[in-house]
Amino acid sequence: MMKNKIVFLVLICFLLVVLALSGCSYNNQSDYGDQYIHGMDAQCFSHIHNVTASDKGFYSFYSQDFDDDILKFMDKKTRKMIPVCSKPNCNHNDNTCDAYYRSVLSLALYNDKIYIVAGGTKEYSVSLYKANMDGSGKEEIKTLYMRNGDASLEFEFIIHRGYVYYVANQIEQKRKESTQILYRTSLDSSDEKEELLAITGYSPLIYISAIRGNRMCLYSRWYEDKDMTINKEQNYEMDIRSNQCGKLDLPGNCEIGYCDEDKIICSMECRDEEERESSIDIFSRDGKRLSSTKCLISSEIGYDEKYIYRNDCDEEVVKENRAIKVFSHDGKQVSEIKNPKGYRLLWSDSTDLFLQKRNEDDSFSYSILSIDELLNLEELD
Repeated sequence: MMKNKIVFLVLICFLLVVLALSGCSYNNQSDYGDQYIHGMDAQCFSHIHNVTASDKGFYSFYSQDFDDDILKFMDKKTRKMIPVCSKPNCNHNDNTCDAYYRSVLSLALYNDKIYIVAGGTKEYSVSLYKANMDGSGKEEIKTLYMRNGDASLEFEFIIHRGYVYYVANQIEQKRKESTQILYRTSLDSSDEKEELLAITGYSPLIYISAIRGNRMCLYSRWYEDKDMTINKEQNYEMDIRSNQCGKLDLPGNCEIGYCDEDKIICSMECRDEEERESSIDIFSRDGKRLSSTKCLISSEIGYDEKYIYRNDCDEEVVKENRAIKVFSHDGKQVSEIKNPKGYRLLWSDSTDLFLQKRNEDDSFSYSILSIDELLNLEELD
């Protein structure tokens, strides 16, 4: 009898262990570590949402009309920009085209698949789509959000280590208190989702600032009163394994762009419109400012695993003074390239850079340069 009791207790303990492990499997990411993992970790070069990179080239959306968007690809070898469509003799102008999407909000690559957030088949729906790298096999996986037709929407979206993280920043015209939520969900068709962070106030907004390894940096702002006179801002850091979210000891006007084990790199917006200045600031994890570099308030800033890029292409800047400046991660300037034609650095995969130029007829041209090529240039022509 005693032997049977012991066997029974052992079985019970085994079952409890199995249940505990299964309960944690939804977010079991403890083995990945804090280093960047190519192909698994989100690409976060800048706050542009409609560009991403593969080993062979860059994907980007080209808007044909107010609601019609065509997914295009620029190959690193051929330097040609083509629609991502597997159908021969396709005109690429309606929803029969592989590359056609409606009201695109975001784009990402993961596990050799393209993921797109765009208007869904249901009215006012925002859906997650998946396709093969050549555009074939396009399918609407699931609805992420149902939007209010009268509200504007700023959609935050990344895919990181097997999960989707998103925020539907819906900005309503009516001044009423509401709650904004950061969600995590799977890449399959399941509608199950977790609430990771919630902010309540008037016009609350949450932005995914940067993510590296197990650390996700977030920025939120909201108003405490209906008249929107008391503005609040807060930066956060979340451990994606434990879902623990703590406040970062950084200034409220800090827009985080890159983080690693030792430091946080961000742009600081000057709230004085007359000064029209901003800066790139580097902070230690305990909030100590390590360096600061002034720049134009309208400068576009990007970050990759090697450098910080500051793109001064404001229309108010005299063409001869426009430039792209490159900095190391400790804030030291590495290079300055004259940029009279106003190229924008859209994306970087830490090896090559994807650039865009507006032509005189308001069309766009695209280019790819290796980082080494850029650093050895004196002028972009």
